[in-house]
Amino acid sequence: MEPQRKRKQFEPPSLWWLGHRQYLAYTLRELSSFFIILYVLLFSISMFQLKLGEASYQAYERLLTSPPFIVLSILILAFSVYHSITWFKVTPTALPPIRVNGGKMPGWVLVAVQVYLWPLISYVLYVWIYAR
Repeated sequence: MEPQRKRKQFEPPSLWWLGHRQYLAYTLRELSSFFIILYVLLFSISMFQLKLGEASYQAYERLLTSPPFIVLSILILAFSVYHSITWFKVTPTALPPIRVNGGKMPGWVLVAVQVYLWPLISYVLYVWIYAR
């Protein structure tokens, strides 16, 4: 009887997903969650600093306005927008069909409504909060 050969387990190249557009988009969407968690963490820290007092909060605010944190804020914004838009695109497949006048609403209409309402609602909230 021949001794059994040990099969070598297949290992894909480390960055194989960079060559496939769909896998790259999926990986970036998953990575974007990390930046959203960072935002929540920074926001939570700011609330804690605010609770500690004005001097503590101002020191934290100075830290957030430093160049590395400005770059981080831009990255957080970019990945948050990407994450939101990609999930808007998934919405038509996640929801049951929406019927309008006896027909099924096309998925692109639902995505368009979300994408256009998002900045509008954001602007209204901004004006309501800061323009008083």
